[in-house]
This record gives sequence, structure tokens and C-alpha cells, in this order.
Amino acid sequence: MIALNAFDFGNFITHPLMQLPAIPTGGTNDEDSMLVFHKEGASIDAASGAVIFYGTYLNEKWRFELRRGGNGQQAMITTRPMSSLSTMNLDGARIAASLTQVTSKFFNEMVFSWMGHI
Repeated sequence: MIALNAFDFGNFITHPLMQLPAIPTGGTNDEDSMLVFHKEGASIDAASGAVIFYGTYLNEKWRFELRRGGNGQQAMITTRPMSSLSTMNLDGARIAASLTQVTSKFFNEMVFSWMGHI
């Protein structure tokens, strides 16, 4: 377990040595199809125990909530688009589900190396 404040968490997820999670894109491999976490805007909701942070994927801003699982469960992420247009279509729901799965796996399987990379 690592304790970070919101500022440090934003720096952590955008650190140059941080290898971002790979997102299945259906064959596209351009910059728009890469998930990029945002340094700014990270916050901690002490009441709910959630770390809230943002990222861009497919030219859209996404909101991520990271929560520690209880009773030995792994960390859990929920993802939703910031644009109301995406929430109204099936494609937006599919992308949110994929981002939730990939980022949850990313945070649960993260390995730190003291050899200069994460």
C-alpha cells in the first residue's frame, strides 16, 4: 500500500517512466487511441475513500474513481465519460466498460522496479 495526496497521485500517474495501460483498439494504433492520464484534477474524496482522476481516450475526457476493495478484494475502478453525449449511446458504455476493466487490471497488477522504471 502506498499513501499519496492528490497532487502526488497526479504526478505519479503522469510520471515519464509510467507505462500506460494498453487498450484494445480494434486495429487502430494512432495517438488518439492511447489512454493518457491527466496530471491536473486528481482529488481524494475522504468520505467515500475514492481517488478521482481523469484521462483522455479517443479524444474524449474520462473520469476514473479508484477505490480500495474491502475484505481482501482488489482495487476497483469505475469509469465514465465526461461528455453527456457518450453516456447516451451504446459505444460510450462499451468504451467505459473496457476502460474500467483495463485500468482496474493496471492498478491491481502494477509492479515497481527500483531499477529506474515502473
